[in-house]
Amino acid sequence: MSTRGQKARASPEEPREKGELWRALEAGLQEILPGLTVLDRDLVFDEGGRADLAAADATGRLILVLLAEDLDRTALEALDALSFARRHATLLAHHFKGRVEAELEPRIVVVTPAVDERLTLRLAPLLGSGLELFGVRTLASRSGERSYLVPLEPAEASPGLARVHGEEAFLEALPSDLRGLAADALERLGRLDDELELLATRDALSWRFRGEVLVRIERAGNLLRASVSPHEERHPLDGGPALEDLLERALGRLVSLLGPRGGEGGDAEGDPGTTPRALLEKGEPLLSPEEIEAFRD
Repeated sequence: MSTRGQKARASPEEPREKGELWRALEAGLQEILPGLTVLDRDLVFDEGGRADLAAADATGRLILVLLAEDLDRTALEALDALSFARRHATLLAHHFKGRVEAELEPRIVVVTPAVDERLTLRLAPLLGSGLELFGVRTLASRSGERSYLVPLEPAEASPGLARVHGEEAFLEALPSDLRGLAADALERLGRLDDELELLATRDALSWRFRGEVLVRIERAGNLLRASVSPHEERHPLDGGPALEDLLERALGRLVSLLGPRGGEGGDAEGDPGTTPRALLEKGEPLLSPEEIEAFRD
């Protein structure tokens, strides 16, 4: 294994656009994988295959990222990278000085700036089984422009490609004694607010609210761990009490993101005396008894 850094920097000047692209890519990855640490760039494997970026998530899982610049080669390169990472997990853990866990299944993330259905169809058999495909979507508004990574799937799955992805893949990868708990978490967190968006892969579930990650549940071997933004600390999710605590923390964070509560007679900016912090200081509940009861149902 080697790096292509010297070769990549051999040109007189690296285009500024490429540097900006990598910064945007790393920021997008850290949004869907809080706690991500970049380990290296421009890896080349002597058996074939490459990775534009090597990283580790908060659990120590190795993540190899490929940018799909050549759609005809990307599918084969992704397969080579996945094969190498699986067969040489111990070597890679040693190479990255113990910052990745050899026993955790590696993850290959392919990012394609230009969506092409051919690439999606070629990678379809492996999606959710060690390989994930993301496209880039940009939203513009008066407040500015932001790009996000979004999971891609074939518009039409071929009849011979029986596979699971997303929520089903996450549940299937869990030990049987955790599936019921995870399914319960999926259902109850999804009911917190209609604006929540779920990003589900084989290894993690992330709920976003208005572009910000609210809750993340991830599989770490045979365990589940969960976090609520803006904190990155992972708490074990190992039973009903832990789930209730997670829901309570998620609801509190959601209320804080919603800001001042509007009420009858309130102005457009809201009454400062009804913010979550002000209500707590006055000893008043954030939610009415009816809202709390609806949340528990």
